[in-house]
Amino acid sequence: MGRAAIGALTVAFIPLSVDPPSAMQYATSVSALRSALPEDATAVVTHCPTEGKRHFDTWGTTRNDFGCMRAVKRALDPKGILNRGRFLV
Repeated sequence: MGRAAIGALTVAFIPLSVDPPSAMQYATSVSALRSALPEDATAVVTHCPTEGKRHFDTWGTTRNDFGCMRAVKRALDPKGILNRGRFLV
């Protein structure tokens, strides 16, 4: 499912019913997907088996546009009263 307006693409890895995938298969699939993405793209895993979460970072790599996001936050919230301590800490 894609959302062009916000630049989001939702992908589901659906396991075969005959052989449940191992945690490493999930980790390998996510790693392969992330390596195929452009440098400025990210992939976040929203659902996976608990065992899989032990083998990879579900949030992916750290974004490199925090400076831009901080500038927007300062412009819209100069006193820093909105979402204090939660956003761009």
